[in-house]
Amino acid sequence: MLEHYDNMHERDLRLFSCWCVRQVWHLLTDDRSKNAVIVAEKYVVGNVTDDGLAVARARAWIAYENSNKLVAEAAALTACSNEFLYHCVKKCAVITREAAVKRSFFSYIYKKRLRAIAETQAAYLREHFSPFLLEAKNEKK
Repeated sequence: MLEHYDNMHERDLRLFSCWCVRQVWHLLTDDRSKNAVIVAEKYVVGNVTDDGLAVARARAWIAYENSNKLVAEAAALTACSNEFLYHCVKKCAVITREAAVKRSFFSYIYKKRLRAIAETQAAYLREHFSPFLLEAKNEKK
């Protein structure tokens, strides 16, 4: 899904990963995981330093060891360093899709729900980060 958006800015990638985790926010049981998402969002607008992001990331990984591992991992990935951001966002999108449908009982329902969530994520990407919009943003700079 993200392969078509390989020219997205770090800001947009991080915001997309935060949006994905917000879709399964109710499954986060540890405040350190929630804080990582909040700090990542603040980092995007410049209200948090690299060090602040690193602290939130470290705390989120500690929370990962002690809670709902699947969703806590996604939360920790939102605060990853810019060096690994693209990989982290892709993994975050997959994790949140799986977490959202994890409790489905029948395989058919599971697959149908997984597809619906993937389509929702794709629609969000198209609406907010269309390659045409990105090209227009780049031309304005």
